[in-house]
Amino acid sequence: MPLGKTTFGSVEESSGTTIVMSSEDLAWFMSVYALGMLLGGLLSGALMNAVGRRGALLVSALPSLLGWLMTGSFYELALALGILLVMLGGAFTSWQQLALICTSPTLTYATLIFFCKESPAYLLMKGQESEARAAMQYYRGADYCIDKEMNDIKESQEEAKKAKFKLSDLKKTHIHRPIIITLTIGIFSQLSGIQVLTSNLNSIFKVVLKN
Repeated sequence: MPLGKTTFGSVEESSGTTIVMSSEDLAWFMSVYALGMLLGGLLSGALMNAVGRRGALLVSALPSLLGWLMTGSFYELALALGILLVMLGGAFTSWQQLALICTSPTLTYATLIFFCKESPAYLLMKGQESEARAAMQYYRGADYCIDKEMNDIKESQEEAKKAKFKLSDLKKTHIHRPIIITLTIGIFSQLSGIQVLTSNLNSIFKVVLKN
């Protein structure tokens, strides 16, 4: 949360108005983002196959934009630099103003994606080869020969159709080792308390500065 004008438990605006949270409200406030992460992880693959890579990117902008507009308090920006900038911004603005400011990266991202062409791989998967070639040529440039790359994508998709994943495949080292490494890093990252720390930084700084 921003340092200066906003605190957990009570949110004080620049106008002097205070929004008080109960301990249960506070717990939901700091952890509800994890529900979005869970749903996003489970649904993103199906979403990409349903509406394309470009479409999925556009759709993903909506929850972020709505989160900022509806609550003005989603502090998660994925990068430590983003968290730092939001905290610094909170020292000079109210939380409503800060929420509006934080919509600008999402709006910029959605606007840029809107004008992008669809993924050639997705178009090929849907049987739209002419549109896929046009998109590939657009991304690679007018003078680039796209034939080999298009053929590689076709072959890759054909192999993917023939290959069927089985649970027994998890015994293969090249499959289970990356999964174990990724899960281990994720588990230790969460157990380190990073989310709790960043959620309560404002209160921590206030206690430190008082002492």
